[in-house]
Amino acid sequence: MAEGALRARLDASALAGRVQVDSAGTGDWHVGQPPDRRAIACAAGHGVDLGSLRARQLRPQDFDTFHWILCADEANLRDAARLATATQRERLALYLPWSGGQGERAIPDPYTGGSDHFEQVWSLVDAAAERTPVPDLPEFAAWLNAAPCTLTELRGRPVALLFVNAASVWSAQRLAEFSQWLSRHPGKLQPLVLQVPRFDFERDATAALKLLRRQGLTMPVLLDADWDGWRRFGVTAWPTMVLLDAQGREQQRLIGQGVPGELERALNALCEGAPSAPSRGGSELHPEPRQALRFPMGLAVNQERLYIADSGHHRILECSHGGRVLRQFGLGTADFMDGNLAEAAFHRPQALALERESLYVADTGNHAVRRINLLTGLVDTLCGNGRPGAPVEGQVAQPRQVSLDHPVGLAIAENQLHIAMAGDNRIWSYHLGQRSLQWRAGSGAIDERDGSGHLAAFAQPTAVAVVQQVLYVADALGSSVRSLQLRGDLVQTLVGQGTWRFGEGDGPRAQASLQFPQAIALSPDAPLLWIADTGNGRLRTLRLGGGELTTQPLPRRLHGPAGLAVGAGARSADQRMTVVPVPTFDGKAFAAQLSTAPGVYRMYAADDTLLYVGKARALRNRVGSYFNGSPKNARIMSMLSQIVRMDVTVTRSEAEALLLENQLIKSLSPRYNVSLRDDKTYPHVLLTREDWPRIALHRGPRAIPGRYFGPYPGVTAVRETLNLMHKLFKLRSCEDSVFRNRSRPCLQYQIGRCSAPCVELVPAADYAESVRRAAMFLEGKSDELTRELGEQMQAASEALEFEQAARLRDLITSLRSMQTRQYVDGRAADLDVLAVAMQGSQACVMLLAFRDGRNLGTRPFFPRTNGEESPDEVLAAFVSQYYIEFEPPREILLDREIPDADLIGSALSASAERKVQLKWNVRGERAGYLELASRNAQLTLATEINSRTAQHARSEALRVMLGLAEPVKRVECFDISHTMGEATVASCVVFDAAGPVRSQYRRFNISGIEPGDDYAAMRQAIDRRFRRAVEEQGVLPDVLLIDGGAGQLAQAQAALADLGVEGVLLVGVAKGVERRAGHEALVMPDGRELRPGAADPALQFIQQVRDEAHRFAITGHRGRRQKARMTSKLEDIPGIGPRRRASLLKHFGGLVGLKAAGEAEIAKVEGINDALAARIYANLHGLAAPDPAE
Repeated sequence: MAEGALRARLDASALAGRVQVDSAGTGDWHVGQPPDRRAIACAAGHGVDLGSLRARQLRPQDFDTFHWILCADEANLRDAARLATATQRERLALYLPWSGGQGERAIPDPYTGGSDHFEQVWSLVDAAAERTPVPDLPEFAAWLNAAPCTLTELRGRPVALLFVNAASVWSAQRLAEFSQWLSRHPGKLQPLVLQVPRFDFERDATAALKLLRRQGLTMPVLLDADWDGWRRFGVTAWPTMVLLDAQGREQQRLIGQGVPGELERALNALCEGAPSAPSRGGSELHPEPRQALRFPMGLAVNQERLYIADSGHHRILECSHGGRVLRQFGLGTADFMDGNLAEAAFHRPQALALERESLYVADTGNHAVRRINLLTGLVDTLCGNGRPGAPVEGQVAQPRQVSLDHPVGLAIAENQLHIAMAGDNRIWSYHLGQRSLQWRAGSGAIDERDGSGHLAAFAQPTAVAVVQQVLYVADALGSSVRSLQLRGDLVQTLVGQGTWRFGEGDGPRAQASLQFPQAIALSPDAPLLWIADTGNGRLRTLRLGGGELTTQPLPRRLHGPAGLAVGAGARSADQRMTVVPVPTFDGKAFAAQLSTAPGVYRMYAADDTLLYVGKARALRNRVGSYFNGSPKNARIMSMLSQIVRMDVTVTRSEAEALLLENQLIKSLSPRYNVSLRDDKTYPHVLLTREDWPRIALHRGPRAIPGRYFGPYPGVTAVRETLNLMHKLFKLRSCEDSVFRNRSRPCLQYQIGRCSAPCVELVPAADYAESVRRAAMFLEGKSDELTRELGEQMQAASEALEFEQAARLRDLITSLRSMQTRQYVDGRAADLDVLAVAMQGSQACVMLLAFRDGRNLGTRPFFPRTNGEESPDEVLAAFVSQYYIEFEPPREILLDREIPDADLIGSALSASAERKVQLKWNVRGERAGYLELASRNAQLTLATEINSRTAQHARSEALRVMLGLAEPVKRVECFDISHTMGEATVASCVVFDAAGPVRSQYRRFNISGIEPGDDYAAMRQAIDRRFRRAVEEQGVLPDVLLIDGGAGQLAQAQAALADLGVEGVLLVGVAKGVERRAGHEALVMPDGRELRPGAADPALQFIQQVRDEAHRFAITGHRGRRQKARMTSKLEDIPGIGPRRRASLLKHFGGLVGLKAAGEAEIAKVEGINDALAARIYANLHGLAAPDPAE
């Protein structure tokens, strides 16, 4: 009956559909049954239908669903309390007293009497329902500027509850309208403001109250930090005003900005006939301290003066750089008047824009843009009528008849004043010469949407800055910085993760985050954007040339910085002026003292990071060109803004400078250079330098003595070349350990691919000649080789050495046959073809290689760029860096002309000790090669971009699945590999959003544990990796994957706990019973198991990382096991130390060769006598070894 009565009263009130009501018993009586027929009949007599209700029992989860659990009597109250936690019991109450009833405390049981008892109970619960149309205020919320109270205590007079967000302009406008009504109707109602935070920083009582006081608020404020009041009253938007009559019943609800006059009419209706009485004010507990500046907002600076918009005091101050006030514009009281500096008045001025003798003011409280003539001191209005309204494009004939809506940001350039209009979420421009308004961008909706001007959307733009036809916008509610192209209308997000996704992370633009930025400013000598990150209390900088977001070091955290100007130093307004020194480098003076010799210069940032390495024909001229004031692209300007020092190295020639430049780029990877990422896996053909040279495929460092031919585009090309070598020249390919221990020719000899030097079936001189001929072939000298062989065949024939002549004839025939099949172009004997494709900051250089007229195929390279380089710059950097390391061919075809082509060609020729030509304007067959390489470059780049996009999507899916607030920047995974406990190795692989970061992979050789103990191995590996990170303050992963189930995960947790490592999310990857891919269970630290399924992109990402960790661990384990097995038998032999062991293995080419040797052969090794040789032989063959003492 209580549920039916309350539902009926709510349905007839303004809360209809917004309050959830249910009923339950504390016992299990009649569960699932309808109410008693007498109760149904009684309620029906009052127009209420109870027939659809069903009885149920109270459950513990009800305390999480409902704000109040209201009980009929003390027995119900005790029973319900048993189901609740200590905190949840605060939601329990007796229904009648809770509703404000002054009589009975308990609702009697209607079943103890007749039908009259049901009527008596109905009267009680219906009266309670009539008294209970709205909940009360949150009990544990913080009152910011007044003593606590309840709505029950305020019964007897009208109450207006205003739910606001201090960061919202729309909330500020509603507060302003409400304040104006209160000033005209003092004492008519009790205002209460509930501040509901949108951002983390607003949960702080001081920060929230400061924002509200900035709006001139004097009402009592309740901080609804956990949104409890918001949920209780069913609020869905800021601002929302809930109007309660004197009995505490909701009469009306006003949502959003509303329409003109709506608030006035609603408040008048609520208070009609209500007597005036003193209202609770907003200054009882924490009066605001008096300060010289009150909410300084806008700042402007020039060589001589600093201008401050002292918003809380409604004035503009002109100051010296030392802080002395020279002049005040405005009376200091809120008003709207033009005139001289003693007559004019402002209302909460915010942004300032300075141009010569004019200072432009965003007079936000008056919804106007004003201008101060700094020579005369006169103030006039450009546009604005003092009331918020929708601006209209076109000519401004009467400035005071134009409506603006919260102008808060200003920037001036090329006779146009650009305005951030926070009230309508748009960007406007005022043309000073034409006196006209233009709508530039923004649809008016609150959103973070890039695109064409009027289709894009902003979320309360608050500040603007302009340079080179680009307008930068601080989008406060979107926690982002946007850009608007003034020559077009494209809007793009530079940094920020979108509405509701705020933070304080530094780094690349795609991952960095802000929180409620309110001011931005550009450095005067570089496109370095300074950002007042209000919510985080930080000063941040953004490199506009594709650079990163960086937090500037400050001696203290700022308190809501809301204004910013960059001049002699970065200045931030946060209730007082904070001056931050900006590091500078006098490039002109540095260049002036340099010589005109050739050389290399290096640029360094404040943290000693190497920014750029460059070469110069004349150091003074080249370095000076950076600082001569001429226009430069954004990448160069961003780089110059970071320089704090430079170093130079003088060289003997330009060519030497080029070589040194590329060596430094390769070894140091400067931030702003195009860098060819090092790859040690280029395949080569190796021709060893020994008595009987072998030919083989080789990867990695050139540690083996011999000649290296290549690099080749791929392994297939190398194997094809080796196949030809065996057919033509019959060179050996076997390892030395096999070669030294053969007693008869192998299969390669039987099929005519080797001359069997292992058993000396070929004279040493003849084999050496074959090696020489093979080297000529690999050098691309097959025509010369063919002529030479022809001459030798003729000489053999004349000398009547017909067998030798026949062998040479067959070799010539094979060479010519091969040339006929393999030659693509007789003129392309030794040629590389290079083409570049670019898309944004991604670049692909495609190499098409020809050697000895054979097409060896293509290989793509993806140089690291900064997004501002041109394709010809990327290609020039590639040519320099690639061919400095690898031997260049005689001819290099380029798909475009590159800078310093002559210099690069000369340097390559000097390095190769022969002529190397760079060509780009070619015709015929070569033009076709360029077209082929270019087409392959474009297709490969498109594929690579799609692959990286998919990788980013999988990384984002992982973030969502794991419930992380920030993007996953770094994932690490550990795996253990061993064979029955032997040679245990742990692997650690690293992935970021773009894929594997192989340079940061690590392996750990596990020791000191019980063989086969995977748990101990995992704990040791985790301890070693993270102990070093703790000691050296190294980088930590966002997510740590453990290949294993709950046991391995527990060991990892324990290891991290011992080290005090926090903030790393651990996830165990268990293979499941079937051990099938896609059926993995993800074990979380709290014991939960997630089973995403094979199609889930997050699991696919985890599988990729896990499989890579598995591969890396197995590879390490196999290597360690092989090494152990090669040396372990020798280690057990008395008298064999490390030096003798190394001599034996080197002499016989390994353990296999040593086991094949006899005692006499072993005794020939230096340091091995006959007795020791006998002992070695016996141990290796399982024989009884002689006693070392004998």
